[in-house]
Amino acid sequence: MHARTQHVTQAIYWEVAAILWMIVEAILSLEAGYQAHSLALTGFGVGANAICHDFG
Repeated sequence: MHARTQHVTQAIYWEVAAILWMIVEAILSLEAGYQAHSLALTGFGVGANAICHDFG
């Protein structure tokens, strides 16, 4: 495998990992905000969700 191909593959892997992490973060903070009746946590989850949509 060429070095460039390997680097592109690694970059795609890390991008997917980052997007998946943001999705988990959004789901957990939305649920935590709902359970705690916390506007701050819910707002954080909405913000994380907006960032996830920027990648799509």
